[in-house]
Amino acid sequence: MLRIALFLALAVASSSAAEKQEPAEKTEKQLVALGKKIFLRDCAECHNAAGDKPLEAGEPLNVRLMRVDDMRANIGGRLPPDAPAEQKRAVELYIRTFNKNIREVPTRK
Repeated sequence: MLRIALFLALAVASSSAAEKQEPAEKTEKQLVALGKKIFLRDCAECHNAAGDKPLEAGEPLNVRLMRVDDMRANIGGRLPPDAPAEQKRAVELYIRTFNKNIREVPTRK
């Protein structure tokens, strides 16, 4: 009887712990898909879906040479202020699918 009670207590405890676990992080492929969805909703009007529309401010996004910290600042400034970090990262990953001119240089001070 004691063994059965102990087994049941352990089973309940482990199922409760499993319910409280954080959801698994998205894969890079899932993040790119999320980033594309957000980009199409919030950015494509000015940049086109592939970032190939020239702007008054300069070259199209798909060929523009930019620093990674500047890109991140622009993404953060264009998405809603309360946008989760995952969404910002997702948009960054999507932009990287069509712009290979992003420089990985140290952040400016």
